[in-house]
Amino acid sequence: MPEIGKRHSTYLINSRYPTTSDAKDGYFQRVKAVDDILNDAVRYYVNYGGNVFYPSIRRMRKNAFEIRTSKFNPLGLLLILYVTLSTDAVYFHSILRLRSVFHRTLFLLARCRVIDLHGAVPEELLLLGDVTGSVKFEKIEKFAINRSDVIVSVTNAMIEHIRNKHGISVRTESVELPIYIPCPVASRITKDFSKNIIYCGGLQKWQQVEKMLGYVHRHHSRYRFTFLVPDPDELMGMYRSFYGEDFPGLVESADSHAVKAHYRDNSFGLVLREDIVVNRVACPTKLSEYLQNDIVPIVDFEEVGDFKRLGYRYVRYDSAEFPDEEAWRKMAEENRVVLGKLGDTYLAGVDALRKAI
Repeated sequence: MPEIGKRHSTYLINSRYPTTSDAKDGYFQRVKAVDDILNDAVRYYVNYGGNVFYPSIRRMRKNAFEIRTSKFNPLGLLLILYVTLSTDAVYFHSILRLRSVFHRTLFLLARCRVIDLHGAVPEELLLLGDVTGSVKFEKIEKFAINRSDVIVSVTNAMIEHIRNKHGISVRTESVELPIYIPCPVASRITKDFSKNIIYCGGLQKWQQVEKMLGYVHRHHSRYRFTFLVPDPDELMGMYRSFYGEDFPGLVESADSHAVKAHYRDNSFGLVLREDIVVNRVACPTKLSEYLQNDIVPIVDFEEVGDFKRLGYRYVRYDSAEFPDEEAWRKMAEENRVVLGKLGDTYLAGVDALRKAI
């Protein structure tokens, strides 16, 4: 339990505590990042996969605890309510966590209400064809924005999107906290130049997988391709169904250590996104990783999140020729400057978040 005699800030985090198996999940990467920022405070997480008959509290790390219960257990729900009323703030990761009336009630009863938007949820659901869900979460989003004390967002573009759509109260603090994984970067570019192209990410609709595979089909005789995806068989099956042949490159699922090794062997990386709200407000982890590993992005829509505003360099996917080694090195060096700006924004966001709650 917390140190006796020492006053800690206390927060209820409406999410289960991330485990090692969640390492590749973007949602839980964000939960873990915020947990690291708030590590001096006492944090209570909520896991509804617990015993249906009795609730329990388990220590996950220093000052971090998980309430384990079932959503059908009234004692467990009362415990969560008690913790909500006792803590300094509640932190909701995504408006998706405000789906239930119970959670919206917790949000209203809290002393300080923090919503981390993660992304444009109503627009994402509409993109996936879930019109009913989109309408529902449009209302929930407005509910959250109108009642939040602190709004946390991955990009300034997301904050502006919300301000234009719902307005933001003058009493509400907005914190820009980009998805940024601090890691050591070599003082100079040491990797060899190549025209090898990598893609590292998921196979969701907004990744434009079919368009990427078309790019591979057109250029595989000129460039070497590596795709690191959660389900290699699915990707290879898609390529085979489109073009009647095997994927002309390497496809595999890789852990973080293997990903770094592949990054060293590639100079360019695919990030194809449509011109839609979901992408305009996003802060793709892979884009930050590409810049950290001196990989110049290949894009079709360049205004993803705040990267263009920060001045990142990229190659258009319909370009007839790639940059030569000298041009590539200059682009990678300029992207390191962008990475530095992103890191500064992240550190300022960390400080602002701690002060706000």
